Amino acid sequence: MVLLALMPNASAQSSFETTPTTFSGQAAAVKGTILGVPITVVDTGPVDVGGGALEAHLLCYPDGPDCLVGLPDLTNGAVGAEVLNATVVAQGNRSRATASAAELRLNVANQRISATLL
Repeated sequence: MVLLALMPNASAQSSFETTPTTFSGQAAAVKGTILGVPITVVDTGPVDVGGGALEAHLLCYPDGPDCLVGLPDLTNGAVGAEVLNATVVAQGNRSRATASAAELRLNVANQRISATLL
């Protein structure tokens, strides 16, 4: 009798099973409708249901991944900027999406100064 009480049964075991986390999320810097025509500028598209991160930028200095227009780095990393940005990140137990008009960075004497304009 004692052994039977200590053995897990199928219904108790199934109550501890979890379903996998699924994610959703998307970010766009500009999205709307003008005269009935949908307009979207800088869109990440939907994040994978398994999670991940997506970025999209209209203009990058210096050029980088996910940039529609990129410019070569003439300052050796001292100046950086992105114009019209969209980012979505899905991991852990949450998703988050952000969009900004501009992000600026300045590196001088190993000191980094940055600003984000909404």
